[in-house]
Amino acid sequence: TLTPLVEAKNKKAALPCPRCGGAMHQFLAERPFTSTSILPRTVARCVDCSCEMDMQSGLMVKMGNPAQVEDPFPIIKPKDD
Repeated sequence: TLTPLVEAKNKKAALPCPRCGGAMHQFLAERPFTSTSILPRTVARCVDCSCEMDMQSGLMVKMGNPAQVEDPFPIIKPKDD
């Protein structure tokens, strides 16, 4: 009975970060056990920008720091003549 719930949560955590597209890793939340779920509450944290999402509710807990992520568009500086 727990296997489908765990697989669904892992599938959600395997999605890329909504802010920067980086990889998300699961960690136990500060208060992992609640009366609303039989599974412990986990938080997915982006390895690039440190954005955190609560996997049970799907809400973003911490916005993270987008300055930690490299800009996908390089800054082109013209040559000084």
